[in-house]
Amino acid sequence: MGDAATRRHGDTASERTPHAASPRPRVAASRRAGRVFRALGAYAATAGAVVLLGGALLGELLGPGSVRAVWWGAGVAYAIQLVAFGALLFAARRQQSFLLVWIAGTLLRFAAVLVFGFWLARAGTLPPAPLLGSLAGFLFALLLLEPVFFRRRGGE
Repeated sequence: MGDAATRRHGDTASERTPHAASPRPRVAASRRAGRVFRALGAYAATAGAVVLLGGALLGELLGPGSVRAVWWGAGVAYAIQLVAFGALLFAARRQQSFLLVWIAGTLLRFAAVLVFGFWLARAGTLPPAPLLGSLAGFLFALLLLEPVFFRRRGGE
């Protein structure tokens, strides 16, 4: 009788049990996203410091005629690295996506050097050697920082 009375009032056993979907997957995903954003933020801050310090040093070493070209190369390298590393962090949990994103980031770096090389050959507005040298140099230096911050994510 208790069973029939329970059904009559709309309180079935399935409604009394908690939902099968627990909040744990959401919490785990939120923690992963937090680690990714912390790693990206730490990378952005460190890479920014490297760019500022390296750009100032290169600007002093190369002279006043090259300062603008050095800063252009450093800024473009910084932006490209943030995009490539951020995408890599977000794709790290899926092996196939990780490889595709890694290859795309590499192609993006090559394309940036090629585009700036062709642009400089046609426009001639900035000295090509300091711009391409700083672009390639900063891309390489910031690329070397990636493994340090990739490991900080907790080894996922």
